[in-house]
Amino acid sequence: MPADGEYMVSIRDVQGLGGENYAYRLTVRHPRPDFRLSVSPRNPNVPVGGTIPVTVTAFRMDGFDGPIEVGLEDLPSGIDASRGAIGRGQVSTTIVLGADANAKLSAAAPWKAIGRASIAGATIERVASPDDRLKLIALMPRPDVLITPKTREVTIEPGGTAQIEMSVARQGDFRGRVPVEVRNLPPRVRVLDVGLNGVLIAEEESRRSFTIEVLPTAEPVDQLIYVAGAIETRSSQQSSYASPEPIRLHVK
Repeated sequence: MPADGEYMVSIRDVQGLGGENYAYRLTVRHPRPDFRLSVSPRNPNVPVGGTIPVTVTAFRMDGFDGPIEVGLEDLPSGIDASRGAIGRGQVSTTIVLGADANAKLSAAAPWKAIGRASIAGATIERVASPDDRLKLIALMPRPDVLITPKTREVTIEPGGTAQIEMSVARQGDFRGRVPVEVRNLPPRVRVLDVGLNGVLIAEEESRRSFTIEVLPTAEPVDQLIYVAGAIETRSSQQSSYASPEPIRLHVK
């Protein structure tokens, strides 16, 4: 409120409902900038000798818009993860989670995602979904595909485009097509010419290039992005495998 005085609050239901059977609560307080985190998947299955993408999402509160440094902690031996940052004005980041070729787990193990940010001169630490005690990590057989970015760094001006090339190595008996995902793109950066099925590596292909575009209104940023290959299946289990190496994107 800009000053002491009497104020009127008007509440309207978008469905046109309301009345005595509906209760609303109004809270007036000073802003307390903060954030909360969630993580997906909450129960990752990590392929031996491979990597998968993990998304950490921030719910920003009371105007907090600063960067949040994110990491995965308490990981079992043989399993490691990259670190990430939810940039200013962004709400999520991608972290890649991988297992050594010789990694072993006797049982699913607990883990956690933690974010740290500077708010009002103090470092604030938040654990993703702290009340969820069933976030467990487990191992699965080696991945069906290995994704490798051939382009490792691109610099683009607003309004410009760039080509990114990647390759896929199929393993075991898998010979199917591979839909490609581009993870962790900053705001106002998009993939062009995705077609009806998105960026797709057909059954007989092992390489693919695609174009990313930076819209004229994009702000300067230096950010890591990742490519991942999805395996088409009816199972509800994770079927996306990420490249362990990122692509560094510079928007001038």
